[in-house]
Amino acid sequence: MVIRQHSISLRDLELDASIGIHHHEKARRQRVLVSVRLILDPAHVAQGDNIHTTVDYDFLRMGIQALLEQRHYNLQETLVQDILALCGTRKGVVRAIVSSRKTEAYADCDSVGYEAEAEFTAQGG
Repeated sequence: MVIRQHSISLRDLELDASIGIHHHEKARRQRVLVSVRLILDPAHVAQGDNIHTTVDYDFLRMGIQALLEQRHYNLQETLVQDILALCGTRKGVVRAIVSSRKTEAYADCDSVGYEAEAEFTAQGG
């Protein structure tokens, strides 16, 4: 068997974030949903059912939580770019798609969000 493409994903990680440009957004944290899909190097495949031979998504969850604990973000675009940068530090990750959605921005819609994709030429780790 030849694996041509594989990925891991983290969908709708729910976090309380200090995010937004409006005064009422800066006054209190709001709910944000973050999703990430990491496209992995086809040569970087798990071996022997061993976590140490694959990309462990714990780094992603903990890294995103740390980003949101460290600062206020005015823009979802900046948050997504920081998460993409985090993704690019991991060996075996060749591309990432990241989205964030604020669920409390408007009463008449489910959420408002931003999504971006990055390709990594030099591998981290």
